Amino acid sequence: MIGLPNLKDYDVSPKTGFLPEELPLTRLTSEYYKPWESLVEVLPSLILTKRIRKLVEKLPVLSIDQIKGDKKELRRAYSVLSFLTHAYVWNVDVPTDTLPKPLAEPLLEVSKILELPPVATYSGLILWNFKPILDMGEDEEFDLDNLTTINTYTGSIDESWFYLVSVYFEYKGAHCITDGLDAIKAIRENNKEKV
Repeated sequence: MIGLPNLKDYDVSPKTGFLPEELPLTRLTSEYYKPWESLVEVLPSLILTKRIRKLVEKLPVLSIDQIKGDKKELRRAYSVLSFLTHAYVWNVDVPTDTLPKPLAEPLLEVSKILELPPVATYSGLILWNFKPILDMGEDEEFDLDNLTTINTYTGSIDESWFYLVSVYFEYKGAHCITDGLDAIKAIRENNKEKV
């Protein structure tokens, strides 16, 4: 009989589901990546003033060597680069189909390591893009009223809530994954009561 999948092999947690068990990074830890973080931090303003393309084109081409072995850092880089990429492509009246090297190279490398497409995905926009408003203690419940996004395109509460509702339900629905695996196991054991 084929065994049940091991959730850790798929970066899935029995406690948090598809969300990481540790909170996502709000910034890349090395100052080397400050050029990326400085732009994404003010992205709504750069989009509004249509300056994102000009500033992205002035970015240095940064290596991802400092973060290659750290999943949290890679996830943050993927999220940042995805936000910058989509802002660059769609920010003006005529979208572009070409990315400058300072975005394209690191995004392709990070995407390959994380096995994700080099575009904005559910992972980069939602699963790795939230933080508590106030520190969550060990005894505090994961609460939608205490979450905010790390980055957005518009800076609007509506966009944040669009992402955060999914974060909340990912967390609340995590038990469905283990319950589903338990049900499959019970079916294989012909345990109708447990099913």
